[in-house]
Amino acid sequence: MEEMFAGLAVVAGLLLVVVLALAVLTIIANWKLFEKAGEPGWSAIIPFYNSYQMAKIGTGNETICWVYVSLSILNTVLGNIESDNGAFNAIALLVSLASLVISCYVYYKYTESFGQSTGMCILAIFFAPIIYMIMAFSSSTEYVGPNGVPRFKSFNSNNSYGGNEYNNSYDYSSYHNNNNDGFLK
Repeated sequence: MEEMFAGLAVVAGLLLVVVLALAVLTIIANWKLFEKAGEPGWSAIIPFYNSYQMAKIGTGNETICWVYVSLSILNTVLGNIESDNGAFNAIALLVSLASLVISCYVYYKYTESFGQSTGMCILAIFFAPIIYMIMAFSSSTEYVGPNGVPRFKSFNSNNSYGGNEYNNSYDYSSYHNNNNDGFLK
């Protein structure tokens, strides 16, 4: 009997190490991704604030951010209360399901806001730490914003017109019709 408990203790210890390693990897990846999106990287280590930041980066919608954080907090609180009351348990189940649905949505949109394909977005729902690490350390991953509309751009990045968003130095005169003949040059 003692051998069985010793074996369970070893398995539980290994499981704890794996869970802690995944948590640390997720924090590191989110730190890098938050910085790519122009948000402070340190916000990845603050519980619930990191959820708010992730929803803000992914959706750009403050209402969704607050709903996501509120459901996360409520799910955490209700999940730690034991009750024999059927109505309470039903409400706790509904909150858990709503939290699961909005979490999947936020993970999808967060991944999509970094220009990832639909397949990567779906994989991020199930394998977030791995996908986020790939995105964080990939030089080709850039923040494109919610629905492809950037909220932030670094001062050094160039846009497709040859200048940056603060000093667009491209000469547009070649696109104007100076001859008034109806044709562009």
